[in-house]
Order: sequence, then C-alpha cells, then structure tokens
Amino acid sequence: MPWVMAVDTGRLNARKRVEWQVVAIIGKNVDDKTLNQLRENSRIRLDARGVFWHDGAPVTHPGIARLWHRGIGRAADGRLTLTVGDQWCFIEAEDAPYIVRLLSLESNQVLLRLSDETSETLDLSTVTRGAGDVLYCRVKHGVFLARFSQAAQIALAPLVGEDAGHFFLEIGGRRWPIR
Repeated sequence: MPWVMAVDTGRLNARKRVEWQVVAIIGKNVDDKTLNQLRENSRIRLDARGVFWHDGAPVTHPGIARLWHRGIGRAADGRLTLTVGDQWCFIEAEDAPYIVRLLSLESNQVLLRLSDETSETLDLSTVTRGAGDVLYCRVKHGVFLARFSQAAQIALAPLVGEDAGHFFLEIGGRRWPIR
C-alpha cells in the first residue's frame, strides 16, 4: 500500500515524500468513484495517545506523524479528515483528535502546546473530566476536543482544587468548575 510505503520509507523530506505517495494513489487518472472509496477507507486511525496507525501498524516516522497531526480537520458532516497538500481522506479517532502535550502558566493564563505543534490559550470554561479522570478541553476555537497527556495533566495539577467532592481550576483568584 502506498501510504504504508510512505510511512516506512519517508526519511528525506517527510512532506514531499507523503505528497508523492498520495499522488501515486489518487493521481489524475483515478475516477471519482475510486477516489471517494480511497477517501472513505483510508485505514488511518488516531489512538487515544495521539499515535497514528495505518493498516494496524503505528506510524513511527516523526516527520510523517508531525505532518499528519498538522493535517487534522473536520468535514462538513462532522467526520475527521486528514489533509496532505491538496489530497485528503477520512480518518477514525479512538478519542480526541488533539493531545495537549505541554502547558505553561503565564500571566494568569494557561498556554497549551498541542499535538500539531501549535500553541493556544486554554479556555478554562471548557475543561472536563472523562473516564479514568483524564482531562479534556476544547481547542481550535472550540471546534475540536483535546485530551491532556499525562505530563500536561500533572503540570496542571497545582491549579486543581476540590470543594465538597467537586473539582475546579483556580487561577488568578478565580475558580472554573471541571465538569
């Protein structure tokens, strides 16, 4: 499969290698029906830790993983997409499509570093608690859910308080409930 080959051999310039492989699959000679089938059945999934998989194998090349994290999007029907260059496909995610890798506290704000290597300010009102006490928040203007990595959750711990069994974040003398 060309996607697997891109994962296994993409050592030089990850972006150009992946784009070349995608064009090999869905180039100009592919009819619309085949193109749609390829997009619908990409066999690419994102696990709960933020690791991409293709055909049951993890994507281990850091350049490919970085490129794919940057290409996460959402189709009009709500499904997740992966875009590389002008080509795209649907992907599956076991959990949130973004991971909060790191965070820092600056001027009464929490700054997040996400799995796509972008940074943004945490909207404290969006923090929720999931199964296993994993924390989540909304990112990308509230469009996507992000799961806190263990390291990020530990870094956030000094801001977490509890009152009568209810957890909250406290920063700058203000409290935001963790729902």
